[in-house]
Amino acid sequence: MKAKILAFFFLTFASITTYAQQVVNVDIKAGMAYNGITKSNDFDMKPGFRLGVGVDFLINEYWSIRSSFLAVQKDVKKKGTKEYPDISEVSEYSTGSIAIDNEMEALYIQVPVLATYTLEINYLLSASFGAGPYVAYGIAGDTKTYIKATASSLDPSATGEFNRYWNKQPVEHKYKTFGKEGLKKFDYGLALAAELNVGKHFFVGFGAEYGLANIKKLPKSEGESLVGINKKTASPHRYGFDMHVGFRL
Repeated sequence: MKAKILAFFFLTFASITTYAQQVVNVDIKAGMAYNGITKSNDFDMKPGFRLGVGVDFLINEYWSIRSSFLAVQKDVKKKGTKEYPDISEVSEYSTGSIAIDNEMEALYIQVPVLATYTLEINYLLSASFGAGPYVAYGIAGDTKTYIKATASSLDPSATGEFNRYWNKQPVEHKYKTFGKEGLKKFDYGLALAAELNVGKHFFVGFGAEYGLANIKKLPKSEGESLVGINKKTASPHRYGFDMHVGFRL
């Protein structure tokens, strides 16, 4: 089913380009993307690149269908330490802290298909607003996880069981982002875009997207899960924002 959906959007993109001899604009674009993962305490948003080519199939004076073939870097990371004033219920210690240094690299090929409305402002400027679905496929990236759990003062009244991760060597883990241990390669969702067109060739724009696919079932916090503080899991989604500039050929 996923392969059929992906094939549909690629065929849509290819079909649109065959109208190049008619009323079709072709463009190149590049910019910066900020991406994150919902429901996870282990990762924050991180900037990455977003570049590609697009086609704009004109339906009439105001409406068009815009599609693009993009390479999008959707990396996320987090570094910091969280203090726990009372861990006696989950360990033999009274207080503790968890230090993490996590980074997930993820490069996607992405194809949005947006219904777009363009409003002329004056002879030089016009504004475009688009909305529609996108599909994405992960092709490369590595994930690195570093977790160090430090506890202090043994607590005779503690009710928690011995946990082998406190005060031991850091947990270090590296794997391919889209490998066996990693995320699902296929993603899809909804996208919005707004662009300011300057003359016939130049434009600057902003975009937002929200993934509808569960990329993988993950602990809400891997560090907390290891030491027994928080065993909850979540099915996160991707989300992101971008800023870009482009040139219409």
